[in-house]
Amino acid sequence: MALPDLSRMRCARHLGLLLLSVLGAVRAHVPTYGAGADNCFTPPHHHDTSQVTYLKGSGGLEIHVDSLTEPFDIAGGEVIDVDAVFKFAYDQSSYNLYIGCGGCVASVDPLVIAPVHLDGYEPVEVEPFTQTAYRSVFNKTERKYDTSALASCAENHFTIRVVDYHNRTGAQTTLVWGAVIGLGERFTFVELLSFPLYVLRNHGDSWTGQGWTWWFTLSTTVLGWWGDRRLARRLLGWRFLSPFDRQMTLEPRAWLCDLAIISFIAVMVEELLHLIYAQSMAAWTHGFWVGLVAVILFSNGLPIMVQCFVWWGLYHRDDDEPWAISHGWWWPLEFASGFGWLFLFGAGFYLGPAFVMTDALVRAYEYHSGWRAPRLDRLMERAGYPPQYGGKAEHKVAPYKTVRSEDDAPYGSGRPSVPALFF
Repeated sequence: MALPDLSRMRCARHLGLLLLSVLGAVRAHVPTYGAGADNCFTPPHHHDTSQVTYLKGSGGLEIHVDSLTEPFDIAGGEVIDVDAVFKFAYDQSSYNLYIGCGGCVASVDPLVIAPVHLDGYEPVEVEPFTQTAYRSVFNKTERKYDTSALASCAENHFTIRVVDYHNRTGAQTTLVWGAVIGLGERFTFVELLSFPLYVLRNHGDSWTGQGWTWWFTLSTTVLGWWGDRRLARRLLGWRFLSPFDRQMTLEPRAWLCDLAIISFIAVMVEELLHLIYAQSMAAWTHGFWVGLVAVILFSNGLPIMVQCFVWWGLYHRDDDEPWAISHGWWWPLEFASGFGWLFLFGAGFYLGPAFVMTDALVRAYEYHSGWRAPRLDRLMERAGYPPQYGGKAEHKVAPYKTVRSEDDAPYGSGRPSVPALFF
């Protein structure tokens, strides 16, 4: 069976775009990061595509004006969407904002227009796709610019530019802001694939400044996910889906399934922490619920559920009636699903989808070669070691779990518990 042709797998990209359109009440911007000349950037897309350039201090974005019709319809008075958003409510006397004629390379482009009159900030909003909080200097009706004002612009550039005077005191000394242009939500294949990078950069130095949380969340999730199941098995006799179960210890697919699930859980925790942090600065709006339900729970919960079923199938591929999902010929669908998770709002931060696709490839190898990993429980039984979960007095209480009988005193009562039925 041939490997799926990834060049034809457009469904995942279309799903991401469809979800963005359905969630159209909130805006997802194509971000720009990096280092430009004097902190000045040119947006990568047409000006009607929603884009944000993340900046610190003086700088901005600029668009070269070729003529009265390109790229703006200056002669026809085209009105474009613009905005400037800030991390904190900085003292507005400490900087000036310019929108209109001119460039943003400070060493080359002079200031040829008057600064925008600023009168405070709009209420804080939550950006659900990257779990950040921001505030605009314009209300929604003012986020427009009439390009006919560029008719007499000798600089041949349009700019959204900030000049930072660095006269702030206290903790908010660094001016963190974003220049926004456009409203159309259009993402390329690569941009949808880059969502994890956008999220991590915005959690980190580009906006929130808490990049350490991802490494803390990932490490604690690994330790907690493995530790609680070992303790549950040793202290309570509960048998969870676990690579530490001797039946699964030498099974590479068990480890791949486990690592995939860990990755998706870690991303859920990381994004939830930042969503709560952002929401703590804002009034309750739909942005929080979009972030919680669509971006965190759905985008990561669906892959977790699917991978749990795949893993449960491993326990039942040697049954008299093997589970359908345990068959090797499902590997192309599993690979396609892992590839699809790459485009679901950063689900699993690349790690989860990579482990899912690797598991699919191992399944394919088993299917075509007939190879199977040895079972540690059987090897140890032949060597004379006692069974991991007691003697022969075992019975199945769920299609994916074995529990000890009442007479298995050293391992607990053997009665199934509510948590055991769900793991």
